[in-house]
Amino acid sequence: MGKQRPKATIRGSHASVYTPSKTLSWEHFAANELRAAWAGLPALDGDAPLGLEVLCVIARPKRLLEQSKRTLAYKHGTARIWCTAKPDFDNAGKIVADAMQAAGILADDKAICDGRIRKVYAAVGELPHVEIVLSEIEGAP
Repeated sequence: MGKQRPKATIRGSHASVYTPSKTLSWEHFAANELRAAWAGLPALDGDAPLGLEVLCVIARPKRLLEQSKRTLAYKHGTARIWCTAKPDFDNAGKIVADAMQAAGILADDKAICDGRIRKVYAAVGELPHVEIVLSEIEGAP
């Protein structure tokens, strides 16, 4: 899931901006999962620079699950393959950082100074999920 853009609406002379429900739903779900996973771990230093690695394992679309009629082998193999479709990689990172902030793991995502975001389609039989590594950065860049 990638972070969707805020939506704007006008009713009469009143304008408002809101976050789409899909984004709010995913952030809420992810924040609950992150809270449970982080339970018992030490708090991060609020001033320390942080590194964030995100691996989005996305459900493989049916078109990539086709089998060769001749060999019955998967045309694209059974291992993970790179995802070049949506969500955009920056939106995938933003929604994870926002969920970590909502979970209370990060005071503010501005502390993330280094990051890597990867998107792959799941291996055959693998469920979609997100893998996150958050670490304090030591030393000069």
